[in-house]
Amino acid sequence: MEASFVESYLCPQCSAEVAADDKVCHCCGASMSTTVSPADASSIVNANAVRPDGSLRGLLHNRWAVLGLLFLAMAALGIPVLWASRAFSTRAKILLTIVVILYTILILWGFWLVMDWSITRIRDSIG
Repeated sequence: MEASFVESYLCPQCSAEVAADDKVCHCCGASMSTTVSPADASSIVNANAVRPDGSLRGLLHNRWAVLGLLFLAMAALGIPVLWASRAFSTRAKILLTIVVILYTILILWGFWLVMDWSITRIRDSIG
């Protein structure tokens, strides 16, 4: 049994992985007239991460940066960043929005439980 190898490239616009025979990027719609092999991807990701003007605009289109921002830092406050990113399809954005809202509700519920427990302990110790 032979392993099949599917050749893929990175979009020069948003660094999304695209199949070699795609004419346009499925994430941002950019033309695939110039593509970059995954082996050369680090130079594009690094070049897009911090621009000469010091802005981090390239990170907006990096899947892992957006997911890290959503789940590790901002929760539901990061949803506008998700929708501004070209690294995700509309279907993925809808699904991630639902997941992030549920995740945020879970975080807030946990915070409420900790605060309720703390206030109860403080009241018991005071009198």
